[in-house]
Amino acid sequence: PTRRSSDLFPSHDMISRGWLAFDPATGVYDFSVAPTFDWQDAVYRQGAIQDVRFSASGGTRTRFFLSGSYNHTAGHVIHSDFTRGTMRLNLDHEVNNNLRIDNSTSLSVFHQSTVPGGGAFANPVFGSWMIVPINPIYNADGTYFGMPANLFGSMIFNVVGDASMNYNKGLTAKLVQSNSINWKINDYYRDWETDRKSTRL
Repeated sequence: PTRRSSDLFPSHDMISRGWLAFDPATGVYDFSVAPTFDWQDAVYRQGAIQDVRFSASGGTRTRFFLSGSYNHTAGHVIHSDFTRGTMRLNLDHEVNNNLRIDNSTSLSVFHQSTVPGGGAFANPVFGSWMIVPINPIYNADGTYFGMPANLFGSMIFNVVGDASMNYNKGLTAKLVQSNSINWKINDYYRDWETDRKSTRL
């Protein structure tokens, strides 16, 4: 487990920590004394899904139907999350035997967070496999090691640190409302409830 100094350029911090033994006569670093760090473990995490739904309905002359849902999905890669909330309310009121007023309101909110994708070096999935594992992820004080681009090896970016600052966020909110007035002209036209019952027969 040795490399010539001309192949890779470790930081002086690694040498001062005693992680690398250097022979100036041969120009060779001995990596056998260097600890290793699991970059894939720092990039991946256990995904989780939370999903809650509810509904309620009731009424006689004034009827209602209320439903809602909440979903939160934590992706298996750091800083990848999706959250969605929805709410819907239907109201209808029979003023008399001929007149009915309907109202429907729905609200939905979506929030999404993703890390850079594709083959970008900032992509933690792609970059974590290219980092030489003797690079620590964090400094002793908890800050990210080698920021902004000073890791040992050909992959010089700390993708865990980059992912904490370089990610995409999107927020979408949508409100839809509809109203209608229904008038039964005469008894030859059956109302909605009668149509529904006759369809089931």
